[in-house]
Amino acid sequence: MRTLLYKRTHSGDPDTDGRFGCHNCMGTVREREFNAVIGVGGEGKGVDSDVAGNLNWIGIGPRKHIDQETGYLIVTFDVFRDFNRLGIKFRAISPLLAARMYEGGARTLMTFSREEQAEIDDLLARVEIEPRTGAVAKGGRPRPKTCRPKRRRNPLGSCGR
Repeated sequence: MRTLLYKRTHSGDPDTDGRFGCHNCMGTVREREFNAVIGVGGEGKGVDSDVAGNLNWIGIGPRKHIDQETGYLIVTFDVFRDFNRLGIKFRAISPLLAARMYEGGARTLMTFSREEQAEIDDLLARVEIEPRTGAVAKGGRPRPKTCRPKRRRNPLGSCGR
């Protein structure tokens, strides 16, 4: 399964309904071709403590559309899992991928060694075996909702737009 692994600095995109891009974060990255996305929290200065170093979310079965109100490319998923509240440390469950993301300085990855792919496969399997948290869309068309642009309350400013 072609998987996008990316490092994030804040929560809120995707939102609790699993709409990736509702604050226009990771703009051109969302345009890539993938079958699944795994979001992990970055480490260090400027990273929100609620996402830092954790497995944050997984989406499988992307559906892309342009939000009519904002003009943003929005990606929804057939299956979306929000892991934020569980506090699963990414280094503990995926040491090879974590080393590549954190020590290697990668922001996004889509190509993996055989060993890294095994860690990706284990992460994707968590969508089915972990207790459900957050929103889960069960197949079919995504719910017709509109994402709102990010309000500038964050003292750190924009999130990489």
